[in-house]
Amino acid sequence: MTPLADLVTRTCDSAGAVAAVRAATADGAAAIAGVLVEAGADRRLLPGALEYAGVTATATPLELAAIAGALEVLVASQRTGQPSLVLTVPEFLTGAYARFLADHPAVHARRTSAVLAEVAAGAEGRLLVAAPYLTGVALERLVPHAGRVLTDGGTVCVITRALTGRSPEPSPANIAAVGALRRVTQSRPGRLLVRSWEGPGLGVHLKAVIADRDDAYLGSANMTDGGHRGHAEAGVRLPAAIAGPLADWLEMLAGALTEVP
Repeated sequence: MTPLADLVTRTCDSAGAVAAVRAATADGAAAIAGVLVEAGADRRLLPGALEYAGVTATATPLELAAIAGALEVLVASQRTGQPSLVLTVPEFLTGAYARFLADHPAVHARRTSAVLAEVAAGAEGRLLVAAPYLTGVALERLVPHAGRVLTDGGTVCVITRALTGRSPEPSPANIAAVGALRRVTQSRPGRLLVRSWEGPGLGVHLKAVIADRDDAYLGSANMTDGGHRGHAEAGVRLPAAIAGPLADWLEMLAGALTEVP
């Protein structure tokens, strides 16, 4: 089964490929092979991988359904353990993005706004957001998830810059965005921590969203509408093996910054 899962994981939409396999089980092995070719699986390796997995002309629909279920579990497991590309694609790059996906079917590239929402949605006990530039419009997409974490007694930590008069150049946009977050999440039983660089220069320039040390985004996109949609940005979605150490580093960073009550 593993060789087939490897091929499916390398397609540009592995979840879609698995769903297509499930839908094709009633029509037999040939139909499954056809949907995997359409999904972009390597034609040279596919026949051997299908045979090894038991997807043969003699397999019954019930057997094929069981194989599809096992394939779904394996593909999900493989994807969970791999970093993947996260891209902000402004309108002028739409065509280039389509060509990129076609040229690199093994690369799992997805849009920034969707990935950030997914990462935040997975947070249960702790959600960490770090960016030097914040706007209310972009931060609003994370607010429901922050509110849920706080309602459940968890912690939300925001790391940014220039929030007080101690900064040489306070940022009105950052101040407004954090204020809006406070208003929406106030009176929740959890804890909202805001840490800020108040010295000269940017001080904090990384951009990250981390959920419970299990899932993370790290990249160039600020928590602004431009970062999510309007600018060409690139980052990675990190599995737990990397998200955990990154969370530790950002906790150390937060401890070195000014707490803004």
